[in-house]
Amino acid sequence: MTEYKKGLLAALACYILWGVLPLYWKLLEGTGAYEILAHRIIWSFVFMTLLLAALGMGSLFRNTVKDLCSHSLKGALMVSASLLITANWCIFIWAVTHDHIVDSSSGYYINPLLNMAAGAVLFREKIDRRSALAIGLAAIGVVIQTIALGRVGITHFQRTA
Repeated sequence: MTEYKKGLLAALACYILWGVLPLYWKLLEGTGAYEILAHRIIWSFVFMTLLLAALGMGSLFRNTVKDLCSHSLKGALMVSASLLITANWCIFIWAVTHDHIVDSSSGYYINPLLNMAAGAVLFREKIDRRSALAIGLAAIGVVIQTIALGRVGITHFQRTA
C-alpha cells in the first residue's frame, strides 16, 4: 500500500472517529464531562503505553521523557500544550453533553482561520492566491453557518452558563 493510500485511510478513519465520538458522548449524558475526560486521558495513556510496548518503542519514550525533564523550556512547552489539549477536550465534551454540538463545531472551523491570520500578522508568513481563496471560502462558510444558526456560540454559552 502506498504512503498516499495509508495517509488517506488514516485521515478517513480520523474523520469517522471524530464524527462518531460525539454520538457516543451523548449516550453518556448522565456522566459528567470531567469524568468522561478523565477516562479519555487514562485509557489513552493505557492504550499508547501498550502500543509503544508492542512496537518496541518503550526506550524511545523513556528517552523523550528524560529529554523533556532535563530541558525545562521544552518540558514547560509540552505541559502547556497538554493543558491546552485537555481544555479543548473538556470544552468539547461539555458542549456535546449539553446540546451545544453545532456551537462548539464552529470553533473547529474558526480556529484554523485565526491560526492563518496569526501566522500572517505575527510571523509575516506569505499567503499565496490559492491559500487566500481557501481562507476566504472558509470564512464565508463560517459566516453562513453562524447566520443559519441564528446566534454566535459564545453569546449563547454566556446566556446559559
